Amino acid sequence: MDEPTTRWWKIFDACSQLLNMIWPFWSAASSNANESTSGRCYREGRWFRHVIDWWFRVVRGEIEHCRSSHYADIDRAWRTTTLDDRSAPE
Repeated sequence: MDEPTTRWWKIFDACSQLLNMIWPFWSAASSNANESTSGRCYREGRWFRHVIDWWFRVVRGEIEHCRSSHYADIDRAWRTTTLDDRSAPE
């Protein structure tokens, strides 16, 4: 069973999503407001992902943080869409 996510980690994740939306050097056309900065760096192959991965390896001992974040973003989107109770379009 997954460990419950702490409130502080959720706040950090929300800040990452905000940074993803306001970063001035990224195209707004490929933006997704529910995507983390780390996940986007992985998805788009950005060089900054190596900096983020290094930081998380040093601070938290986490390997391939950006890759994990990308798949966590996908999992979160999937869980959200399964909550949709609307009828399928005809």
